[in-house]
Amino acid sequence: MSCVKTEERLCAIRTYIEQHLAEKITVREMAARLGLHPSYLNTFFCRRTGESIQAYIRRRKMQKAVEMILKTNYSLSQIGASLGYFDQSHFSRTFQKETGMTPGRYRETHKL
Repeated sequence: MSCVKTEERLCAIRTYIEQHLAEKITVREMAARLGLHPSYLNTFFCRRTGESIQAYIRRRKMQKAVEMILKTNYSLSQIGASLGYFDQSHFSRTFQKETGMTPGRYRETHKL
C-alpha cells in the first residue's frame, strides 16, 4: 500500500471517529462503513499509530471531555452523555484512568 493510500485510510478512520464521538463506536460498524474487515481495520490502525482503535477512541473522548469541562458549564452527566457515556460512574472511571482524577475534581482543579 502506498504512503498516500495509507494516509488517506488513516484520515478516513480518524474522521469517522471525530464525527461519531457522541456515539458508542464499534470497530465492526466503523469497518462496515469504511468497507474494511474489522480485523484488518484494527491491525492496520494499530500498526500505523501504535495504539488500538478502542484506546484511540477512549483517548479522544476524554480529550473532548476535558475541553468541555474547562470551556462549558454543562453538568458532568451532560458531558458524559454527550460523549456516549450514559452511565455516569463508567464515564467517571474512564475519565479517571485517562487523567488521574475524577471529572469533578478535574473541574475544581483546572477551571478558572
